Amino acid sequence: MSEQNDNKKDNLHELIAGFDTAMLVTLDPVAPAGRPMAIAEHNEESGMLVFSTSLDTEKVDEIKNNSTTVVVMQSATTFVSLTGECVVSNDREKIRSLFDKSWELWYPEGPEQSDIRLLEFTPVLGEYWDISGTKGIRFAWQAGKALLKGEGLKPKEGLHHAETAL
Repeated sequence: MSEQNDNKKDNLHELIAGFDTAMLVTLDPVAPAGRPMAIAEHNEESGMLVFSTSLDTEKVDEIKNNSTTVVVMQSATTFVSLTGECVVSNDREKIRSLFDKSWELWYPEGPEQSDIRLLEFTPVLGEYWDISGTKGIRFAWQAGKALLKGEGLKPKEGLHHAETAL
């Protein structure tokens, strides 16, 4: 793997770490279906994101029928899109270790509630757009120059935007 791709992956994982919530998009037989999900865990080594859900939900059925999923995250200056595979897990030890007090809203019986499942999303492709901090200043400068010259904006790959295999 190239150093440039390693840098893209590192940048991507750093951006992901700044998010608590993501849109999980599944593919049902008719159309994509998205819903906001709290991120229970982000493993920077594997790239895996973990979400909690109830066994009796449409998204579980959709994932069982088609494991290809998309995860999207957005702030005012940072955007992430991940494509990968999602599996439904009943790893009770992991459920207990990740269980958070806030989950009691959905799982009032606690981590032993029988219908809790984990959605383990493993990305294979990632893409980001980052115009935060000094990158945002550089982006604004490039945009201003392009406007003054009457040219289209051509952001530099890797500075504001990058795609990478994970």
